[in-house]
Amino acid sequence: MMHGSTTVFTVKDVMASLAYYRDKLGFDVAFEYGKPTFYVGLCSGEVTLHLISASRNAAPARPRRRHASSSTMSTRCMPTW
Repeated sequence: MMHGSTTVFTVKDVMASLAYYRDKLGFDVAFEYGKPTFYVGLCSGEVTLHLISASRNAAPARPRRRHASSSTMSTRCMPTW
């Protein structure tokens, strides 16, 4: 039985896309990866989205969590199952 799904969008500008989903559509930021950020997770209720940069040339092969403290992560993005 499926309990959820995540849609992954490839975008030209991760930070501009993050700002749009957060500020215009009301999504919460679950995480950001990379320096500079090239991969982010967002959620709103039962909807989860991941955004990944179309130009990841400088990105490390294995991304690290940029914000490790729970205070920077939305508790509304945590699964309830």
